[in-house]
Amino acid sequence: MAKVAMETVDAVRRRLEVELPADEVIAEMDRAYDQLRRKANVRGFRQGRAPRSVLERMYGDQICADVFGDLIRRSFVDAIKEQEIEPVGEPEILTESAEPGAPLRYSANVEVKPNVVVEAYSGLEVERHLKAVTEADVAQFLESLRESCARLLPLTERTRVAAGDIATVDYDARIADRSVGHGHDRMMEAGGDDSCSLAQCLVGLERCVDATAAIDYPADYSSQELAGQHVSFRIRVKAIATKELPELNDEFAKEQSGSDTVEELRDRVRKQLEASAEQEADAGVRSALIDRLVQGNEFEVPGAMVERRTVALADEVLESL
Repeated sequence: MAKVAMETVDAVRRRLEVELPADEVIAEMDRAYDQLRRKANVRGFRQGRAPRSVLERMYGDQICADVFGDLIRRSFVDAIKEQEIEPVGEPEILTESAEPGAPLRYSANVEVKPNVVVEAYSGLEVERHLKAVTEADVAQFLESLRESCARLLPLTERTRVAAGDIATVDYDARIADRSVGHGHDRMMEAGGDDSCSLAQCLVGLERCVDATAAIDYPADYSSQELAGQHVSFRIRVKAIATKELPELNDEFAKEQSGSDTVEELRDRVRKQLEASAEQEADAGVRSALIDRLVQGNEFEVPGAMVERRTVALADEVLESL
């Protein structure tokens, strides 16, 4: 049975010292060589008859690497269960002693969630901001609803992309020689006001002709990977289409919500938006309270969690290109 000692390095790091007894190492080595002997084809010996000394000379390094790697993986899982540790990232494992016939010793550094003790939370006050729903909000929602029901009509007579067209594109994004994103058969509405959007670069491109574009992202851009970077794009527009929106009439209202008239649909939309505004106001209160609690209760965040969140945010930005 493995010996496990745990050291608390700091609030989010633990160090495990693990030692597996020699008899367990020997048993795993014997098992590995027995399996190898049954399968190995060694010149001068019948299959399954090669002496262990010959197998050790031919395959010893690989067998040791496999056995020690397997022992470390299995014993690490047992060690964190024994110590009731829930790692938030991959461990840093350092093999300290690994010799056939001797105890296997290694250390593992792992990051864990901090134990947060919340204090000074009584009597906190924040303001609840409730957004008023206007006729413009209702109109915008209905326009979005029409957009979602739009039909795409292929444009075969025109070869160049115009603003508002729906272009089907393949693209590859690079910073110098490093790929930072790609898309296949991605549908985008060309144009728009966002200078950092690939959609704006599509206007004027010709269908079925390879093209290039570049975007200089500002230093304060939301994605750390793209902030302050010059990103080059290779683009190929594969198809061009235009949107045909349904008319906003009683028939449309009945199809989308079961309302008898457009006015009834407007009323339903207004009530839905008002309910959403209430939910957003409540969520804002919760968020503001959490911010206040975080400000009054400092704690360390594991680097693995920060890295995962950074990668996720970068992926979201690249997916939106």
